[in-house]
Amino acid sequence: MTPHHQLEDQFNAKLKDLLDREAVLEQIKKDLETAYSGLRDIDDRYSLISHKLTICLEIITQIGLNHPGDEMLMLQNLAGNKAREAVRMLEDLIDDTISEDQKEVIVNAAGYKAAKDLLYQVLLKGGGVFFETKIEDKKKVKKISRIITNAILKFSTPDDNYSPLFKTEELSGILRRIVDTFLPVLGRPYQKPPPYGIEEGEEVFYSSKKIKLPLSQAIYYLENEVVPKLQEEIKKEPGNRELQHQLAGTEKQIEVLKQTKFFPRSSPVFPEKGFYSDSITGYTEDGEMLIPLHIPVIYKSGTNLGRMQVMVCAEITRKLAGKGLCPELDKEYAWLKRIESGKKGNSRNPSFALNTYTGFKMLKNLYPFMAKLENKQAFKKLLGIVNKTDKKYAEKFVRQFMAEDELSMKSLP
Repeated sequence: MTPHHQLEDQFNAKLKDLLDREAVLEQIKKDLETAYSGLRDIDDRYSLISHKLTICLEIITQIGLNHPGDEMLMLQNLAGNKAREAVRMLEDLIDDTISEDQKEVIVNAAGYKAAKDLLYQVLLKGGGVFFETKIEDKKKVKKISRIITNAILKFSTPDDNYSPLFKTEELSGILRRIVDTFLPVLGRPYQKPPPYGIEEGEEVFYSSKKIKLPLSQAIYYLENEVVPKLQEEIKKEPGNRELQHQLAGTEKQIEVLKQTKFFPRSSPVFPEKGFYSDSITGYTEDGEMLIPLHIPVIYKSGTNLGRMQVMVCAEITRKLAGKGLCPELDKEYAWLKRIESGKKGNSRNPSFALNTYTGFKMLKNLYPFMAKLENKQAFKKLLGIVNKTDKKYAEKFVRQFMAEDELSMKSLP
């Protein structure tokens, strides 16, 4: 065996070990999410992100990016997929944070710094080519640009100028009690006149002493975060009765939650994310009961522009699903149509059962230019052009927008 073949065999063996380890990490992540209603472990996520980038670096280091041949092309595609998956997961961790203080924990974690360092190494070795936007098929370009343009036109009109149907404070006694009991969110007394939205630069910070979690996540949090912390504090102060009382109360709460039975919501509701599900139904989108826990959080209000971005991205995801433009998204769409999908699916209207947030991440992974739709400056520019011109020119501008290369990692802190 020649030295060249020896090196090749060593590389293949190492790559196989790396891919096997990746499969193990993926399964750990999947098991946790399945068991606890989508719960995400930050450390596990960072380990998987770094591992994907390590695979990418190993391939680039060993074979480079300019070698011809089908096998080399296959390996380069594999490296590109791992790099894009890692960036998407890194963005997900930041985008999925509930509160501002939680975001600080995520971006200051050692795992975040390690992942970004690996990402920069990929770029220094020429891996920036993995994030370039290249759509050669003109029919695909036209279809995607048309869907983006229509989505922007659909949601670009301000919708915060409506007047309330009634003034709660002017209702008679019995009607006032009904509204206060059953519609406390929709029928708040002494509401300000429209417009109701928050413009850019007018964001405000809110704080809450409680947060609602799915039942399974609430149990997991109390068992794995609160109880161990209290036990450690009691070891330091064995005679502290207050700590002992807190521990006993927490263990009792866990016992009660484990005995709690509920009927899953039979059909999903698809209003604006997080508002009705949390405030009115008391269930997650998947039908699991929400439990309030005393976890203080600080969070930032959204804006009109941010809400518009969310709706546009959701519309684009629904319209592109099942169109043969994104295999990963099409696979999810097809699964939702099948009876095996259960309560998560919808055989008649699968696009309404689609998790558009996750679906848009799939699109970004394949078409990196989609990340610019989540960039406020780029989206605002696109919004202005589309609203000021006719539809034909707007689609032409969107195609130009799609052709401009931009690394999604530029939006990372």
